[in-house]
Amino acid sequence: MQKLNIKYGILFTTLLFTTLGVFISCDNEETLKYVDLRYKVDEPYLVDATNAQKIEIQVKSSDPWEVFGSQNWHSITPDHGDPGETTTVSILCEDNTDLDDRIDTITIKSDFRIGKRFVITQKGTAFLNLENTENFVLPLESSERTFNIISNQDWSAKVTEGEEWISITKGNTGKLNGEVTVHCTKNTGEKRSGQITVYDRHEVECGTVDVTQEGVVLLPAKELFKVFYQKQTLKIPVESNGEWTVKKDNEDDVWFQLENTSFDGNGEISITFNENPGGETRSSLIVLETKATEGIQPVTKVITLKQGYKPRTTRYEFTDSELGLWSVEGGRPGKVVFDGDAHLGPGAARLVRSGFRPGLYTFNIMETSEDSNPSLWFVTDDGHEIRYHIGGGSTQISSNPWGPGIDNKPYDMKKPHIIALDMNLDETSGKYFYCTWYLDGEAICSSTIETLYNTSFTVYFGNMAGSAKYDWYEYTPPVDWGE
Repeated sequence: MQKLNIKYGILFTTLLFTTLGVFISCDNEETLKYVDLRYKVDEPYLVDATNAQKIEIQVKSSDPWEVFGSQNWHSITPDHGDPGETTTVSILCEDNTDLDDRIDTITIKSDFRIGKRFVITQKGTAFLNLENTENFVLPLESSERTFNIISNQDWSAKVTEGEEWISITKGNTGKLNGEVTVHCTKNTGEKRSGQITVYDRHEVECGTVDVTQEGVVLLPAKELFKVFYQKQTLKIPVESNGEWTVKKDNEDDVWFQLENTSFDGNGEISITFNENPGGETRSSLIVLETKATEGIQPVTKVITLKQGYKPRTTRYEFTDSELGLWSVEGGRPGKVVFDGDAHLGPGAARLVRSGFRPGLYTFNIMETSEDSNPSLWFVTDDGHEIRYHIGGGSTQISSNPWGPGIDNKPYDMKKPHIIALDMNLDETSGKYFYCTWYLDGEAICSSTIETLYNTSFTVYFGNMAGSAKYDWYEYTPPVDWGE
């Protein structure tokens, strides 16, 4: 034998075992040695410091095998075995009396080849708990309050929020069980919040205490409100613990009126908006302010009001020139005829067009056969879909990703209908779509679709079975709120 070649087999997993096969051959010999090593290891392993649960693995090999680690705080039984039999190997950890966790790497080996290495971590005895931290609220005046640390190690505490008015007068550092005393200066303004963070001996965060100090409360429900162009009344709830007023920032803004301007405690601001006849969003501010009292500074809050305009709706007839803007999708047998109306079918027919933007899309469906399947796909730049299909006597609304609250309603295939899909910005997330599907002017359902709003659409418009006739479609852009 002139030299040794090692040819590695394939590592693969079965339901029970992982198998590692190794071939050894000589250049001038036909005989091969194959090491068939199998094992079942449900890693990772994390065990308690005391009374640790026994770890069990299974090993089987065509050759003698062994299991070993590098530490002496655990026992492996058996730690070796003969070929052929499936053996359950137990690993039992002794109690860990040290504060820190400890780690060892266990190796499964057969003949000259290592089949598997895995890690066992045993927890240390260190602990650190906080007590008397619930409702950690201090009064308006300068005051102190204490919370407890229950621990078997060194620790430290630090003000991590509110350093300008919170300090620790006792317990910046400690050993074992101890107390932390928190001092707050007198509050002459708004109710405020801060935080104390507690660290272990390695300066790793182990817990936080939220600190609140009483003060003036003036909390409107939101600081930005948007209303549409119509004449209407908006009510804004405000939480307060004292007297306060509200006024226009600009008295020349006569397009809305404040019903009441003085309040005591919790209240509700009532604002009446005139109809916006223009083509732009209008914006203004209202200012809330608490009454000044001795030793207490007034608190001011500003709310932004925006009133939209009536967007312009554009109607599109299905003429030859309109057909020229769409591409008829190939490979579908149905006819496509635009003669002022859109005739789709009989048979599946679909048109495609890119460059559409979010907004309200309305389609007038004049006629459908009983087996018709009118279909609209709005596909975003990143491949997500918002759909409005019809078939089998019902709407077939869906989306990808799926949106909560999606529902459907019966659809009479013998009657004309107007379907609409409004795709606007979801105000809660500020980044996704909020979609509403309509049938004959009534909302079927609404849903937040977790697809980024800043996108354009490729629209697939068609009829996937039977025949359908469309009269027109309309597009209404969303309101530009000037953001």
